Amino acid sequence: MPKQPDIILMVLDTQRADRLSCYGYPFGTSPHLDSFAEEAALFSRAVAPGQWTIPTHASIFTGLYPSQHTVDQMDSVLPTAVTTLAERLTNAGYFTAGFSHNPLIGMVANGLDRGFQSFNNFNYLGAGLLSVNLSSPSRSGGVTTRLRGTARFLVAETLGYSQKTPLDIFAPFSLPVWKKFLHWRRASKVAKVEDSLRMASELFLNREGTSSGQPIFAFINL
Repeated sequence: MPKQPDIILMVLDTQRADRLSCYGYPFGTSPHLDSFAEEAALFSRAVAPGQWTIPTHASIFTGLYPSQHTVDQMDSVLPTAVTTLAERLTNAGYFTAGFSHNPLIGMVANGLDRGFQSFNNFNYLGAGLLSVNLSSPSRSGGVTTRLRGTARFLVAETLGYSQKTPLDIFAPFSLPVWKKFLHWRRASKVAKVEDSLRMASELFLNREGTSSGQPIFAFINL
């Protein structure tokens, strides 16, 4: 066993606190978190430093406000002079690994994956949400159904969830807008949320890729 403790940083991206039973929701939506919270510190007045994924994660990884780390736009890149949590822990002897279901963390060249020795991106969650919410049958049929299909295509292609090649007629509205600002660093893997959690669990159980006694830091975004 490592002399230093293993660390897990898990983010439930866009999760509402008032829908977790440990925060007073009347239905048992989070039994495992409830059990963990009973023996842990539960913050009742936590405030996110940013209103969306990129600046908030940059603050989590650096301990700085968005006005300080300046990563607050889609095309922002974390300055090299700013040290990330993963870099600090790597320098402290940790094996650092990331598991993300959000393409804005890890797939985009914004510097938020800097310092991680291993980083895995998964696309199942987004693709599943898109196919359920945008492709469902419409009572009005016809035009609405076709619009939903077009919207799903554009969003899926823009975020990299589909394997299809985008049609040229859609080019002004989809990929070039993102590609002008973003550089995709890696391809994402197809996996369910439980599959990525299993991979993270196996890292701690089997400690593959680590040296003897080396502690592990794992960042998990669901």
